[in-house]
Amino acid sequence: MKKIIALLGVCLLLSVLSVTPAFAAGPYTVVLDGLQSPRGLAFGPGGRLYVAQAGSGDNTGKVTEIRNPWAANPAVQDVASGLLSFGADVNSSPSTEFRS
Repeated sequence: MKKIIALLGVCLLLSVLSVTPAFAAGPYTVVLDGLQSPRGLAFGPGGRLYVAQAGSGDNTGKVTEIRNPWAANPAVQDVASGLLSFGADVNSSPSTEFRS
């Protein structure tokens, strides 16, 4: 009986491990590219997405609002700009895309 339970446990563990990589590598959608050192995300009323960007130094930080982020061409506007920036140079940033 103990052998059967152990075998079932191993089978369950192997099935979970085989599903996990496929789930973790699931599809993603690029909502907006060209962001300057994105640092934080928050959803607001109506599904609006707000992205805090550190910028590239001086006063280049900003907060960008993305309306309808699920749409093919979401509406984008900066709701706060000229914020003090502590971000890396945009050209040295490894990735400037936001993916959902």
